[in-house]
Amino acid sequence: MTRPAEQPQPTSGTVDSVETAFFADVDQANRNHRLLAAMDATARWPAVQELRAWTEPAITRGDSVLDIGCGLADAAIAIAKDHPHIAVTGIDSSVEMLDTARQRARELGADITLHHGDATRLPFDTGTFRAVRCERVLQWLDQPKSAVQEMARVTAPGGTIALLDTDWRTFATTVADRDLEQRMAGPWPTPHAGGFLRHYARQAGLENIECKPAIHYSHHITGDASDGMFPFDQYLELQIERGRTRDDAESYLDELRRQSNDGSLTLAVTMWAAIGTVPIQTSNR
Repeated sequence: MTRPAEQPQPTSGTVDSVETAFFADVDQANRNHRLLAAMDATARWPAVQELRAWTEPAITRGDSVLDIGCGLADAAIAIAKDHPHIAVTGIDSSVEMLDTARQRARELGADITLHHGDATRLPFDTGTFRAVRCERVLQWLDQPKSAVQEMARVTAPGGTIALLDTDWRTFATTVADRDLEQRMAGPWPTPHAGGFLRHYARQAGLENIECKPAIHYSHHITGDASDGMFPFDQYLELQIERGRTRDDAESYLDELRRQSNDGSLTLAVTMWAAIGTVPIQTSNR
């Protein structure tokens, strides 16, 4: 089972401006170490671990795995350590996250190869990998369909693709004002990605598709991203950038904070995983 890799502390770092969605362009935004810590925390969610464990047997049958949007590479590192016969490659669009991932791989003795690149224009030849995985990435892409088609291209015929993502349409809390909660919907370019994994897989021509849901839930939210959820201060500024009123955003966050403090909060969101195979009878194009 792919466990969270032992984690050194994330390296801190800041860049210059507050921009767009949290992880859509990490290197062009004032994210600092809290968002790296948030990635570690989200990876520890039981729902994420359940879906990783469900997909792992399918992607570790061969001799090569590509992790698209590998981020801090905790999944790639764990696969490399658990399956030393597999050549593990990761790719991510964030230089900052890749720098941290390389440091962690060295410290943990994991033999992985990391590349900087775009999920919709992968720098690999057709049919390079026996398996490809992509976790919590499609929600941040404007063109998730193109990314899955690229995954199918670089996967060898008969190889496996595993997708894992969140359906943020299902995010619900005990905030009583439902209109307010809907107005405060998060910044994901494709919030429905998790619920569309089967659809994306079918459009990419995959066969033998299987799907599995898992629910993340909590009765507490920290507001500083240490629980894997959004940091309140950056969320507030982002909502204002998106044209929401400061009063609405502050009211919503105040209610989440109040309920979390008095023990009355429940929040939940559904995550999905899908596994499919690239057809053997036709070559990827």
